[in-house]
Amino acid sequence: MTHISLWNSPEFAGLRDGVVERLLVVDHRDDQGRLVGTLSGVVDDSWWVSGYSAPYGGFDAARPGASVTDVCGMVERCCEVARREALHGIRVRMRPPHSSPWGANLDFALFQQGFRVTESDLNFYIDLRSVSSGDEWSTSLRRESRRALRQVASLGLDVFTLAETDEAGWVEAYDVLRNNRLDKGRPMRLDLDYVRAARDRFSPGVRMLAIRESGRIIAAALVYRVGPGEDVVQYWGDHGHQLARSPMPLLVEAVVEDSAASGAEFLDIGISTDHGEPNLGLIQFKKAMGCSTELRVVMELEL
Repeated sequence: MTHISLWNSPEFAGLRDGVVERLLVVDHRDDQGRLVGTLSGVVDDSWWVSGYSAPYGGFDAARPGASVTDVCGMVERCCEVARREALHGIRVRMRPPHSSPWGANLDFALFQQGFRVTESDLNFYIDLRSVSSGDEWSTSLRRESRRALRQVASLGLDVFTLAETDEAGWVEAYDVLRNNRLDKGRPMRLDLDYVRAARDRFSPGVRMLAIRESGRIIAAALVYRVGPGEDVVQYWGDHGHQLARSPMPLLVEAVVEDSAASGAEFLDIGISTDHGEPNLGLIQFKKAMGCSTELRVVMELEL
């Protein structure tokens, strides 16, 4: 099923033991038998969770231009299946609006069935549809951001994509990401073995970009291709250097170039809130890097 996104796929569920066996997948077809879309999720403690162990999941559209009638039928069918399975409820970690397959039609259909918003976060993304290179992206930035990028670029740092076979490099880059998060009081939820397994299973869609100084990796970005034209930064950060300037603008440029060159239309940078509490410094950085802001929500229906 080519319309199924990475985070909704059985292959992704298979990265964790015992999850595939709890996967519930519902397809919906219109009156002519044409596939409208699919909702995939894991049954966990009697809840059907789409986006289980992932930033988000949501509905996958076989026909993005489906009518509101067909979208409402899709949501209604999923509710019927959940009731038939005697589940306690449905929890959907919704796609961010820039990648939503049915837009307002889907929101309308969910509200009509009684879904409610239980979590909301600010999400950030870069629209790559008019970007074919890092130069095009950088010229769109504010003057202060362009200056910061020029200053770090003048340091002559080595910017590269790690080869899949460079195990030592992946370990070093992972340690940079882990230490960056731990220093900022954020959990590192994915262990190294899990990251390796994702890389090996979804190559070349899972890749690691890095910046090296004097033979050491000092910044890295773990990027997932989650669907056609859609890249998501799972983690990025810097650690263990004494540079006068942050290398992060240079890393952002590298990720933008890599995603644009590989056919991505959007680069999702992720949320900058923690249970609704905004991280103002992170928000300021992402805005300075040319990101647009949107609302990403979790919707639930208790049955």
